[in-house]
This record gives sequence, C-alpha cells and structure tokens, in this order.
Amino acid sequence: MTDGVNYSPSLLSIRKINNYGHNTGVTQTENRKLLIRLIKEAGEISRKDLSMESGLKQATVTIIINDFIKKGLVKETGLIDNDHGRRARGLRLVNCYCTISVRLNISYFSVGIYDIYGDNLYCHKKFMDTLNNPTHTCDILKQEIESAVASCVHANMKILGIGMGVEGSFIIRNQRYQLYNVEDQTYFDFAKEMSKRVSYPVLINRMSNYCAYYVWKKMWNDDLGIIVTFTVSYMVECGVIVNGEMLNGSQGLAGHIGEITCGYNEDGTPIVFKDVVSVEVLLKNTYELLPKYPDSILHQSKEKLNIRDVIDAYKKKDPLALKIYDDCAVYCGRAINFIIKFLNPNVVFFGDEVPLVDEFFQKVYEVAIQGVYADFPNIEIKEKKDNSGLKLSVSEADISLRLLNPGKVRRTMNDPSLLGAAEYVMDASIENGTFLDY
Repeated sequence: MTDGVNYSPSLLSIRKINNYGHNTGVTQTENRKLLIRLIKEAGEISRKDLSMESGLKQATVTIIINDFIKKGLVKETGLIDNDHGRRARGLRLVNCYCTISVRLNISYFSVGIYDIYGDNLYCHKKFMDTLNNPTHTCDILKQEIESAVASCVHANMKILGIGMGVEGSFIIRNQRYQLYNVEDQTYFDFAKEMSKRVSYPVLINRMSNYCAYYVWKKMWNDDLGIIVTFTVSYMVECGVIVNGEMLNGSQGLAGHIGEITCGYNEDGTPIVFKDVVSVEVLLKNTYELLPKYPDSILHQSKEKLNIRDVIDAYKKKDPLALKIYDDCAVYCGRAINFIIKFLNPNVVFFGDEVPLVDEFFQKVYEVAIQGVYADFPNIEIKEKKDNSGLKLSVSEADISLRLLNPGKVRRTMNDPSLLGAAEYVMDASIENGTFLDY
C-alpha cells in the first residue's frame, strides 16, 4: 500500500470507473479486486449474484472465490435469498482486517480503530495543543496508536493503514498535505513523520474530505451527483464530492468556506465565517455573555466549559445557549445558502459541533433557502421533510439539507470523519491490491 511519502492527494478518490470485470487472464487481478469490492458493499451475496453484478462468468467467479476461501479472505454463510427467487449459499468477507483513523485539529486528536464492517473496536479523544509542536504531537499519537492496537487488535487481524484527517493550515506540497507554519514559513509533513514512527501506511487528507467520503459511500449509496458536507468545529470547512471524485483543489484548499467573507466590522474589516461560528468563538461568546444570564444552567457546569456543555444546554432550552446557537444558525444558514448557489449540489450534509435537533436545524434551513432560484420565478419550490432532514423539491430535482448521522448518539466513535477515513483506507487497500495479500 502507498505510504505517506509517495501518497498523492490528487489520487484520493477510489471511484469505481468500471464495475464490470473481464473474462481474460490479463485482468485477473482487477477481477479479484472487483469481487472483493462487491462482496464488501453487499455484506453478503451469492456466487450467482456476484456473476450478475460483475459480468464475469460463473466459472470464473467460482475459481476466484474458492481461492479467496482457501486464503481466508472470504467465508461461506448460510442460505440466503438471491435476486432470482432461489436460496443460495452466501459469501461474506472474513473479518481479518482493520484500519486506524485519526482526526487532528488545533485542540485535540481522536483515534479510532474500525474492523472490515466499520464496527468500532477502540476510540479515544485527547485534548491538547496539537499544532504548535507537531513533533511532540506525533510522539503522543504513536503512543496512543500502540496502546490502542495492543488493547483491541487480535493476532489474526491485520492493520491496513492509518487514515489521518486534518483541519486548519494544511496545504498540498510535494504531493502531500503538510502543515504550514505562517510565522517561520516552514512545512511539517505529518504523514512522513508518522510513517517513521509506526509500521503502517499513513494516508492524510482533510477531515472534511473524509467526512464527505463517508456520506457519499454510506448515506448517498455511491450514487452520482454533487455531495457537500459542511462541518462546524474548531475550523469551518466543506468536503465536496462530484460524481464520486473528491474535490481537493490545486493546493488542497478547496472547501475552506470558513475563510469566506460574511460581513464587515464598523471599521470596514471583513468578517469571515470562522470568526462567527467556530467552536473557539462560540465558547468565547458564551463566557462573555454568561454574567448577563444569571439563571443559565451553564453556571453549574465544570470549571472550564466544553462546547458539548453549550450544545446540551441548548437542547434543554437554556436562554444563553439558545442565544449562542440561534446566532450561529443564521451564519450557518448563510454559508449553506452560498454553497447551494455556488455549487447547486444534490445534497448538503450538515453537522459536527452543533445541536443535532429540529429546532436548530429548522433555523439554519430557513436562512439557507433564502433567495434560492430567485431568478427563476416559474420554478415551484416545495418543502418536504423526513427523518434525515429537509428537502427543497425543485421541479423534478431535489436539493436536500440533511444532518450528519441523524438520530445517532453523539459519540466520538460515530464521527463521520473517522468512519470516512476508515472506509477510505479500506477501499484504497482493495484498489492497490494490499487487501489481497492476506
């Protein structure tokens, strides 16, 4: 598998250009990768359905599957219903691989380990200043990863690699995302430095890109279209996928919506989105307003407030928390409004450090749709709602605004960026053949 030294973010997407196999010896490896991919996506599938899905002859499928079973990559299950009305013996991947996911922002890092089915085996978050001393951060990450692997990965399970999602001042240099230090104008190569410390390949990209990859794979079902994730955390960023391809930009700066101007101060200096909705700003505003809200339950919180305290208080309709996140909702709505008008996406997935509740979501939505299709008065716009979000029905096309992980308990192990990094590393290992080397 590609390591952090040779990895090119321009090759980030693992879009399946051709889902059909070929019945020739020249493409045997491609056929094997295709069958593994189809079994993974189906979860459980029969040989006959594999033949139909891949376009390969049943005899070719049988030969490859028998080899997979001999190697311990695939196992037979009980009888299942197939697409032809008959019951047949099913096939599943053996749970012999896992991946490590890392999310790194300015205030914390989180580490998760996920098995071949995306089930979480380990998850831990550590708050620390991660970017001022990146060498020290790499040393701490190495210790965390070694401890995690020792605690939950059994001897028969192979680690395919590490997917590291980053936020902030990272830019593509020498074909890799690197941290840029503005003060001394130096670069720090996290992927290269982590590769020196651990024995696994390291794939690094923006957290928002991994998040977008997850929702495209799991919530958009690999379908075509423009999918955008808008995440509000310590940074404010977007991930964009167009027909399965991640949009990185020439320097890896695509999706930096937090740097876009959303207003002006009295002295004429611009206000950008990250100045009004990032976690640091929301906490700063909370502390400044706390004396004006003597009855706020946030007075009862621990000595140092966490953004989750404010989110929980919002759900309890605390007046201070309502003030903080109602203002935040307006700016989030404006950002999404910009995204809709600029990219005309099929769907915008919205979430991270915001209250995933209807009241907040509705406020965002009302601002987000203002002026959409204002220049097309003959287009009828209707509002629809389901358990995943709100939808603008525009003629025969829909623009949806949906929550990330609706209905799930807010836990680090459910972070779409961690799940997306795990999914990406798994797909990358299939694509480059590492998966077949078990």
